[in-house]
Amino acid sequence: MNVMHGDIKPDNILYDPRTGQVKLLDFGLSKDLSVDKPSRPTGSPCFCAPEVIRPLLLSEDGLQTSTPGMIECESTLKSDIWSCGVVLYQLFTGKLPFYDSDKSACFRLIVSSDLPNLKKLSKDEADFLRRALEKDPEQRATASELGSDEWLVNGRLWRIQNRIRRSFDLGKSLLPFPVLCSNF
Repeated sequence: MNVMHGDIKPDNILYDPRTGQVKLLDFGLSKDLSVDKPSRPTGSPCFCAPEVIRPLLLSEDGLQTSTPGMIECESTLKSDIWSCGVVLYQLFTGKLPFYDSDKSACFRLIVSSDLPNLKKLSKDEADFLRRALEKDPEQRATASELGSDEWLVNGRLWRIQNRIRRSFDLGKSLLPFPVLCSNF
């Protein structure tokens, strides 16, 4: 399967706290990469990968060398991995790793700032996030690599599930997420 979602963010994730099942929705920006190459950057600003944003910043700075009026996109399946990493970071910490209310400033943070301190997380959580939020897409972990990560395979994911369940038990969400999918 070679489908890039293109807009992974909390608003596009359904979670059933009873089963722990997670579902993605809103495939309106998705692309089958075996058929189409994304023609323009997609996604929600704070969740976009550096390789998606870089062409926008080059264009803003007048450095874009592609066809006038056309911004070439470098989105790949690893761009979705980045977005998943941002969602997990937000889930672990309650905030975004790179944020500014100004979209251009937010983009510059994503492209040029180091990942914020992860000392409050377990070593396994921090390592997982570092692999998902690697700025160089060539060095970023693949879905298969993250899916076979010891942290997930050996049941350490329960910490996330317990945190989400606790937020629902308290009648609040720790994020603008997740939408319950018990009716779907």
